[in-house]
Amino acid sequence: MTSTPARAALGDLLNSREIVLAPGVFDGISAQLVRRTGHVAAYLTGAGVAASGFGLPDIGLVTASEMAERVRMIVGSLGDIR
Repeated sequence: MTSTPARAALGDLLNSREIVLAPGVFDGISAQLVRRTGHVAAYLTGAGVAASGFGLPDIGLVTASEMAERVRMIVGSLGDIR
């Protein structure tokens, strides 16, 4: 698997054996809030995507392609990621 700077940084973070506080994000606004509060990691929450994007409970209706599209939108809203 090809390593990217972001993948290497995540690997270093996980290998540091420190507690990583990673809030859940579901759109560009929540991702910006996580970034502005100084968190070093975040995760995409399926329940958040289902509720905010479709107004549905998280019962497995959101597809992998819809989650991938949400990731592209979030990364685009963050701009330069380091």
